Amino acid sequence: MGAARELLARIGDFELSEHAIGGASIDAHGTALTDDVLDACRGSDAVLLAAVGGPRWDTTDPHAPRPEQGLLG
Repeated sequence: MGAARELLARIGDFELSEHAIGGASIDAHGTALTDDVLDACRGSDAVLLAAVGGPRWDTTDPHAPRPEQGLLG
């Protein structure tokens, strides 16, 4: 994401904000996508999304939150 931010800074003036999704959101909030983050995305002109998961959140428990659930909004 850092490289993308650097590139965007070179080519234009963009208003950027960062929000947790996927594994980072599970760690912080217990869910892969919070309503606040979904609202922020819906209110944006565009969304730049980086990696959302990793082996840390791999589980066979069908009731456990999974990072990719954040992509389903």
